[in-house]
Amino acid sequence: MHKSPTWEESNLTVSIVRTEPSNEKPFAVLVFPIFDDHVIWVQHPRRGWEAPGGKVEPDETPIEAAHREVFEESGALIENLEWVGEYHMDNGNLKWIYFADVVDVKARPADSETTDVMVPRPMWDPDVARARSDVSYIMKDGVYQTIWPLLQDRIKKGES
Repeated sequence: MHKSPTWEESNLTVSIVRTEPSNEKPFAVLVFPIFDDHVIWVQHPRRGWEAPGGKVEPDETPIEAAHREVFEESGALIENLEWVGEYHMDNGNLKWIYFADVVDVKARPADSETTDVMVPRPMWDPDVARARSDVSYIMKDGVYQTIWPLLQDRIKKGES
């Protein structure tokens, strides 16, 4: 498993803006699928536990990529995607962040690149994620820390 840098060690620039995404098409998406007021996590065989996400293919929109990646990695079908923010990864590629509601869960495709799916209860906050050795470095950078209050607000909004 890849050694996970802490979020303090990352060169990541996180821009969480509650307006519109940039005009630049993102290289990838990161989705926080909300199921029963908790986030679905997927297990990548090398990186460990993380939120679903991945590359936006040339022939698809970021929203189409979000739907595809969440289904391929977790079997979940999502709706009510909310663009949360964007950031440039250390390699310069742009990634968009979404929250989404899970409306159904099916079996993951046989060729899924993930090995397991779970909904941690209680939900892992950024401190818990950083402390766990089985959590992907993707979840240990400044992104999860930055979006955590927004994620809590989204979940509370769904409870009312």
